[in-house]
Amino acid sequence: MSRADVLRKTGELFALRHLINLSSDLLDTPDFYWEHEEQEELYQKMCSYFSINRRTRVRMQCDYV
Repeated sequence: MSRADVLRKTGELFALRHLINLSSDLLDTPDFYWEHEEQEELYQKMCSYFSINRRTRVRMQCDYV
């Protein structure tokens, strides 16, 4: 792989990471729960079970490395 190819791929990876960061609102409770409050507790339990807050913090730390 040439230097130009490596730089192009690096740019593509940075663009992809930027797109992922813009489109992910993992820390926010979706607006859906404004109208379905009874299901918000289930959503919170699911986030806890899958460690969403911890995983998001780790991912955001990786963004600055």
